[in-house]
Amino acid sequence: MHPAGTASCADPAQLLRTAAYGPAQGLALKANVGSMAFEPIQGTVTPTGTLTMSTRRGDQLKVVVNVMGRARSCKAAGDLHGYPAC
Repeated sequence: MHPAGTASCADPAQLLRTAAYGPAQGLALKANVGSMAFEPIQGTVTPTGTLTMSTRRGDQLKVVVNVMGRARSCKAAGDLHGYPAC
């Protein structure tokens, strides 16, 4: 993370996509890792991580990325239809 709060990558990594949401949108994102590196030949991710998105209403969606790069989503709290409970 760049000091100004914007996403950044160190060479040779390349930023593919970014989005910014300010406090007015009522969405918070937390992660248990500072970054994840995707290895293109092996198809692996290190370290694995969990991202938690929360709304002001208390809804929480978790995205868990395993070592093989598979992302799994589940609802940790709230009424998020279409997601299994964590």
